Amino acid sequence: MPSYLFCPNCGQRSENGLCTQCFLEQFDLVNCPPLLVAKVCTTCGSCFRNGKWVECDLNSLTTSTVRSQLNINPAAEDVHISLVPEIFGENMRVHAHVDAMVRGRAVSEDFDVDVRIARKSCDRCRLITGGYYEAIVQLRAENRYPTSEERSRCKDITANVINQLQKSNRMTFISDIKELKEGIDIYVVPIHAGDQVSKAIAERFGGQISRAAKLAGRREGKDVYRVSFSVRLPRFMVGDILSLGDLIIDITSTGKRIVGRDLNTGARFNSDVKDMVDAELLCHRSDAKTTVLTMVQDDEIQVLDPDSYEPITLPRPAFLNAKGGDEVSVIKTHKCMFVLPD
Repeated sequence: MPSYLFCPNCGQRSENGLCTQCFLEQFDLVNCPPLLVAKVCTTCGSCFRNGKWVECDLNSLTTSTVRSQLNINPAAEDVHISLVPEIFGENMRVHAHVDAMVRGRAVSEDFDVDVRIARKSCDRCRLITGGYYEAIVQLRAENRYPTSEERSRCKDITANVINQLQKSNRMTFISDIKELKEGIDIYVVPIHAGDQVSKAIAERFGGQISRAAKLAGRREGKDVYRVSFSVRLPRFMVGDILSLGDLIIDITSTGKRIVGRDLNTGARFNSDVKDMVDAELLCHRSDAKTTVLTMVQDDEIQVLDPDSYEPITLPRPAFLNAKGGDEVSVIKTHKCMFVLPD
């Protein structure tokens, strides 16, 4: 004869202790604390998740916090979890729905979990607030001060480089930027960020990079250094009028190469900045004055001196499209007067 087990609760036949009905009546599908705490940085909004600070949104943080505390009964199979967060005052509330199969029957459970948002300062923001840095990028210029445009562009370059590096290392940041008469000092972390920023600035504007390391102390038995990257921009900039041999160059672009136009002939000029050591700065486009073009012939033009109003005959540059009677911009140097391209 076959032997049967009986449910000790209701007396019905059971193959394994409690019958399915009684088992399910006492079965807890999931356990979770009704109140949890999630840490969010007050300054940058990053979240503390899985033991470290990461960039994430508040909804993702609260659902992951609840999910990590869900204790699903090991008897449950084919478990499906749905978590829906909502703002609850200054905190969050997560509506949870869990579906599963237990002994061949479908079971489900609904419950709410309150998540209290604890505002803290993350590791990165604490270092920034404390003025911590590992490298300085010092922007200077040769025989002049960096212009406001150069300063602004270098700040933009720095921000772009730091943003890219933060994608792989969130402990990359700008600690401070100090404006000085002679340039700007940019304080960054880590040293690698200073190296990348200085290279990016030199790639855009040209110039020379020098590096110096200074012992700042010891940490965990190892020497800790702070590194200064000095970026010295070229002495010439866009709008400068230069003399180089027989050429009079109107600079239109700077970087590793100087690009411009010869005001004598209109020919394009392109040279490595290293080959410009003998160039002489004559003036800047901002020194230009407006005068009248009185005559245009095949190879010559005539303009009025903007100061004495005397007619001056000049070679006709290839870029000139103006006609007699038109106004043109001219630049006066100790060598000669030149018409500027539009």
